[in-house]
Amino acid sequence: MVSVVSPDRKAIYNESMAKTGGKMNSTYSFFDRQGIKSFHYNTQAGMWFLHTTDAENARREKFTEIYMDEFAKYEAENGKVVDNRNFM
Repeated sequence: MVSVVSPDRKAIYNESMAKTGGKMNSTYSFFDRQGIKSFHYNTQAGMWFLHTTDAENARREKFTEIYMDEFAKYEAENGKVVDNRNFM
C-alpha cells in the first residue's frame, strides 16, 4: 500500500542506481534525502527488507485498531470465531 505517509521507495532506488551507474551500492542499503534508511537488500537471504517510518507504523497501528474493533463487533453479533482466516 502506498499513501502519503510512505516514502517513494521506487524513486529512492532509481536515484541511488543512477548515482552508481546502475550497479547496486556497496552497502545494499537505500536512504531517503534525509539520510533515513528506507530499505536494504540482504545478500545472504536473497530478500529485500523495508525499514518503515514512524508515520507508516502509526498508520498500521490505526488500521489494526479498526480491524480489531470490527472483529469484536462481528463476534459480539455472531459468536466467537475459532478460525479467523475465514473472517470476511
